[in-house]
Amino acid sequence: MTELDHEMPTEQAPIAPKGAQEIFWGLGGFAFVAMILCLGVYRVFGAQLTAGLDEACAEAAFDAGQKLEASGNLAPAVQKYRQAMEGQFASEDLRTQCGLAIGDLLFRQDRFGEALEAYQALPEEAYGRSGAYTGYVTSLWRAGQLDDAARLGQVWLELAEKEAQRDQEVWARNVLMQVANARGDLEGALAQGNAILALEPGSDARVTVARILRGQGKLEEARTHAEALVKNTDSPTLQGAGRHLLEQIAADAARQGTP
Repeated sequence: MTELDHEMPTEQAPIAPKGAQEIFWGLGGFAFVAMILCLGVYRVFGAQLTAGLDEACAEAAFDAGQKLEASGNLAPAVQKYRQAMEGQFASEDLRTQCGLAIGDLLFRQDRFGEALEAYQALPEEAYGRSGAYTGYVTSLWRAGQLDDAARLGQVWLELAEKEAQRDQEVWARNVLMQVANARGDLEGALAQGNAILALEPGSDARVTVARILRGQGKLEEARTHAEALVKNTDSPTLQGAGRHLLEQIAADAARQGTP
């Protein structure tokens, strides 16, 4: 053995401090017990904890949708509202409000089929006021679902009358007038039109009333409504419609040989 061999110490395995093994097993046992306790707490309260987070996410998406809607960004607002509907709301009233907002925005974008899907996904309780039917029934009419539009339009009208909501009553009667006209129920359409004009003489329902009367050959009555459109309204569009009707009525009278 050389002198160098004497100087180099031989390698030895490290020796654990006294009691380290006991500490290690103690910590391991504590961690295991803590894990079991955590699992038990999650089992009892986990649903509430995740629901709370879910409510926060749903309401944040709903708030974002309202801001987008207010700024005129309707399509992104619909996406946010739909995202919110996938979550958990704190109240059913808020969920209903969000669901109706989706339908109303789709209606405003003339996406009537999608609007109807959104409206029809809501429970019956969502339609406890007349304003909830506005986009729904109008979409039914625009989509050509006339029977459903007539049925729900009557419900809408009755609610509007009960609530004394004149704007809603006029709108409901206007849709019912258009539905009746499309179904060939001219007398029903005239009845709704005349009821609208009694409430709102400047309504564009007068155009439909005048056209129906002209189609029935009631030229004098039609002329009276056409002249009212020209003289008593401020809308250039309605005045133009009135002048066009007067020209048509004059042509009809000339063919019939009447003044």
